[in-house]
Amino acid sequence: MTAQRWLGVSLAIGIAAAAFTSCKSSTAPTSASTASGSGGAGTGGASGGSGGGTGGSADAGPLVCLQSYTNIKTGPCSLLDQNCAAGYTCVPALSNGTVTTTCTFSTGLKSAGEDCYSATECDAKLICIGQSATQAGKCTAFCCPAEPYEPCNGGICNEQVNFGNGALAYVCSYAPRCTLLTANACAPGSDCYLETAAGQGIAVCLAPSSAMGGELSVCSYLNDCASMQSCFGIGGGTSVCLDYCALTGSTTGAAPGLGGCPANEACESTYNGQPITIGVPNIGLCIPKGGIVPREAGAGPAPGDAGADADAG
Repeated sequence: MTAQRWLGVSLAIGIAAAAFTSCKSSTAPTSASTASGSGGAGTGGASGGSGGGTGGSADAGPLVCLQSYTNIKTGPCSLLDQNCAAGYTCVPALSNGTVTTTCTFSTGLKSAGEDCYSATECDAKLICIGQSATQAGKCTAFCCPAEPYEPCNGGICNEQVNFGNGALAYVCSYAPRCTLLTANACAPGSDCYLETAAGQGIAVCLAPSSAMGGELSVCSYLNDCASMQSCFGIGGGTSVCLDYCALTGSTTGAAPGLGGCPANEACESTYNGQPITIGVPNIGLCIPKGGIVPREAGAGPAPGDAGADADAG
C-alpha cells in the first residue's frame, strides 16, 4: 500500500476537473502530501463540481483568523465561512488557470473527523482529505491555524494542503498525537512526526511514505523520514532527514530518536549560525560534526538508523 506523503504539516492536493488529492507546503499538484519536510501518501480527494450558486448564511458570524489560512482567491464563496446555499460546500477549483472558490453540491452524511474515500461521503461544508484507493482520508473543514483552531472542534488546524498552482489552505487534522523522543509512541504502522508548517510544535502519528529513507536522506515531506526525524531544509532547495534530540538532560547512551545522536553527531540548536526553530523547548537536531552531506534519495535508512518506533514499520 502506498502511504501518503506529508509536508512538515502540509499536504499536496491536486485539482483536475476540481478533484482533490492531498499536504508539505508542497507543490505536487496531483498527489497528497504534508509540508515543512513532512510526508503522507495517497491520491484522490474530494471531487468538486460546479453549480450550487451562493447565498445562504453561515451558522454564525464570519470567522476571523489571527493569521492567514489561505492564499486562494475568493470567488463566489468563502472557504472558511462556507457561505454557500444549504447542501453545498465551498471548495477550491481551477478556473482559467487560476485556483479560486466555487460551490459544489454535497450529499454526504459523514461529519468532521470521520473516515472517507471521496468528497461525496462528507457532509456539506466539509471536504475529504488524504484518501487514496486503499487508504481512508478524513472529512475535514478549512480552518484558522492559530488557537482555538476554529472550526476544528477537537481537531488541530495544522495541515496545509496544496491544491495545485501554489494554492494553499489550512484544514483541520485529526491524526493521533504522540510524544517526541518516546519509545513506541505510535501504534504499529505509523511513526511519530513533528508537524512544523504552522510552527505549533505538535507531534502526530502518520504512516511513513513509500519514499521513506533515514538519517541524512534527501526528503520532501515529513514522512519521507524515519520516526522522530525532521525533514530539515539546509538551503539551496535541499532538505534532509535529521534526528530530533534532547538539548538538556542526560542523553548518555540514549539511542537516536530517544534523545541521543548517531556517532560523530551532536545535538545542536543552530546550524550554520541559524537557529533551529521547531516549536518544542529543549529539542534540537543531530548535526554531523563535519557538516551535513545529503545521502541519495531512496537509499533507505542509514546504518544504525533505529528510530524510536521499531515496531511501527
